[in-house]
Amino acid sequence: MSFIGEILDKFSIDMKENVNGYKITVINGVGALVEGHRGVIALESHEVKLRINKSYILIKGESLKLKEIGDSDAYIVGKIVGTEIVRNEK
Repeated sequence: MSFIGEILDKFSIDMKENVNGYKITVINGVGALVEGHRGVIALESHEVKLRINKSYILIKGESLKLKEIGDSDAYIVGKIVGTEIVRNEK
């Protein structure tokens, strides 16, 4: 079983439910990988907002920079102090 498969199994999440999902990995508070984003909403030195479906991921920190970005992956470096999922209530 793959690493992601094992994680989904531990959380009792069906792989089909995760197809259009997102993942956030923070490494030692100095970098973050966001998988499954749908574009950048805002990029500032203290926060980065990345679109996911009808919500967005908010990465909070200091000296944040977008190191690399692809169609669905984004690498953010700087001092990461928190992450939050903000649901659009419309």
